[in-house]
Amino acid sequence: MDPPTTETFKQKSDYVPRKCCITNRLLTSKDHAAVQINVGQVDQYGIYTNEYDVYCLSGAIRRMGESDYGLCRLGVRDGAMNARALK
Repeated sequence: MDPPTTETFKQKSDYVPRKCCITNRLLTSKDHAAVQINVGQVDQYGIYTNEYDVYCLSGAIRRMGESDYGLCRLGVRDGAMNARALK
C-alpha cells in the first residue's frame, strides 16, 4: 500500500485590492468615489456574448474630470472603440 499523500493548501486571501485602470493606483476602502464599470462584449450582430471588460476608476481621476477621456483611451486600447474617438 502507498502511504497517504498529504495535501498542502495555500493560504488564500479573499480580499484582492482593485487598481485604477488609468493611474494604476490602489483603490482604498476610503475612496467612496471610485467606480467599477463592466463593459459587455458583443458579437458582429450586436448580441451580448456573456463576456465583459472591467474598468476601475479612482475618485481622484473622476474629480479631475479625466475619467471620460481615460475610459475612451482604454476602450481604444482593448479594441472596443475606434481610435477616431480620441480626436
